[in-house]
Amino acid sequence: MNESAVFISDAHLKAKHDAAERERIKRTERFLKSLQEKKEVKKLILLGDFFDFWYEYNYYVPKDFFGVLFEMRKMIEEGISIDYLAGNHDFDLGVFFSEKIGMSVYQDGMDNIRWE
Repeated sequence: MNESAVFISDAHLKAKHDAAERERIKRTERFLKSLQEKKEVKKLILLGDFFDFWYEYNYYVPKDFFGVLFEMRKMIEEGISIDYLAGNHDFDLGVFFSEKIGMSVYQDGMDNIRWE
């Protein structure tokens, strides 16, 4: 079986309410869903700045991102690992992505990445 990794860099998804950005977020959701359907993708690596700016709020996740985050959680449940390497717009990724979504987050560089 072919297994592959997908890399995404600098998507800069914005939590704003214009139609063009909402459509871009929906396309991202469809893309993530398509990775699940292909079955050969085993790793998604986010090379920073997936969201335009991410601040870890204690009790708030921008509603526009729910679908994308849901698809990421489904990917992990189906055995696709997700590594998030923080970029310059990722000020405080905190524990949400690792504890609630299940991805591996690297806030301070690539020293601890598992390359399998």
